[in-house]
Amino acid sequence: MKKSLIVANWKMNLSIKQGYIYIKKLYPSLLRKAHAGTVVICPDFVTLPGLSHFLDSKKKNIYLGAQDCFYESKGTYTGEVSPQSLKELGCTHVILGHSERRITLHESSDVISKKINAALKANLIPIVCVGEQKILSQKKAEEFLEKQLIASLTNITYTPKQSLVIAYEPVWAIGTGTSCDPITLKKKSAFLKGVIEKKFGIPFAKKCTFLYGGSVNSKTAPSFIREGGVNGLLVGTASLDVAEFLAIIDVTT
Repeated sequence: MKKSLIVANWKMNLSIKQGYIYIKKLYPSLLRKAHAGTVVICPDFVTLPGLSHFLDSKKKNIYLGAQDCFYESKGTYTGEVSPQSLKELGCTHVILGHSERRITLHESSDVISKKINAALKANLIPIVCVGEQKILSQKKAEEFLEKQLIASLTNITYTPKQSLVIAYEPVWAIGTGTSCDPITLKKKSAFLKGVIEKKFGIPFAKKCTFLYGGSVNSKTAPSFIREGGVNGLLVGTASLDVAEFLAIIDVTT
């Protein structure tokens, strides 16, 4: 059975100081736990160096991810962040195509596919987010998801050792307190796996990890893993509280 992957997306929350205090609380508790999963923390860019410095001197029981990256390794791109720089900071993962970037910042699937390729070239693991904006019938939701996922993975180049993380995050569930029910999630996750199999083949699809995100908390988390057909969770608001995030890890790993 594949190890569970629990990802904390802090978004634009927690200051540099707050993030450092958080990781100092989280790390020893996580170290004492005999959990079998992988935990990734994704703070904002300016908080990453401090967390990386803290974790450099520790045993690895927690990993760092970024919330985005640019699609070029260097150049005249004011304000952008290179995937190579993230790798040097110790990042292992990067979230790409989150709905907040697709909608608020108008990122197209074409741009996202370029970012995914750049992340793979830097040996980062892309966490590719997809999800419909409103509740749709299963058929219409599948049509939307397939179109969005395929467009986001256009011209992707990968090596046999690499894999992707696909995060299903229905926009209508993010921050609303309303989650996708596990039975519906199982259908959606199975469908997404089928899309990956058709595009990249069964061996590659088996290496991919599938997550759910959208109003996840410690009460709802177990059913997503047990009944939803996913390998882990992308946690937003609930990840900002150390005790709640630890509780999610406890019930899912």
